[in-house]
Amino acid sequence: MLGKLTIIFCIALCSGFLIDSTEFKVISRFTREKIRIDGDLNETAWKSAQKLPLSNNLDGTPVKESSYSSYVMTCYDRDNLYIAFINHDHEIFSSYSKRDEFLWKEEVVEVFIDTDKDPSTYIELEVSPKNVVFDSFITDTANIDLDVTPQFDLDGWRTAVFVHGTVNNNSDHDSLWTVEMAIPFTSLESDFNIEQIKEYNWRINFYRLDRDDLGPTSYAWSPTFTRFHTPSKFGTIIFR
Repeated sequence: MLGKLTIIFCIALCSGFLIDSTEFKVISRFTREKIRIDGDLNETAWKSAQKLPLSNNLDGTPVKESSYSSYVMTCYDRDNLYIAFINHDHEIFSSYSKRDEFLWKEEVVEVFIDTDKDPSTYIELEVSPKNVVFDSFITDTANIDLDVTPQFDLDGWRTAVFVHGTVNNNSDHDSLWTVEMAIPFTSLESDFNIEQIKEYNWRINFYRLDRDDLGPTSYAWSPTFTRFHTPSKFGTIIFR
């Protein structure tokens, strides 16, 4: 019997089906405060929110240099999930100006959200330092169709960016850029019920790309150690 259990364990381990005991979880707390989407992050809800550091995505190590560190926070009300990023950066740049351009080729923050527990389908949201956005619905992580997936637009999604410095100006010294967004729950799930939200355990991950070659190039809350599109490495958001 012991031999059979050992074989089963080895098969599960080699197949990657075992639950990762280090799975990342974030507690998103309810707020009655009105969140103004301006990128400034001056509401009390943000000051009391759980502040999550993003690590080096390639090896999972913390970002030791504070001037390149990045953090994410969440909270929610009856209508929206709110997400905020704080990105320290000496040189902030972005050349894109149109929605659904390939923002990931430059500096950007990203949110991947899976609400249906199907790892092959999830929403991808991106915001650049110039507040240009990219939104797509992924249906095949192995073969992402970049002509089709960006045709998806997330209804009611609002974003704002506040830059401490100047975008695309090498003559000054930048310090950070912050992102604030509101995502309507009904856009994420058509039959959303706020009264049942504490029963929802959605899969989620947060990322940042920085292209100045001074700090890490790719950051993640729950490191994938490979490409961002690795749903098995997403963490979980819990509503309280």
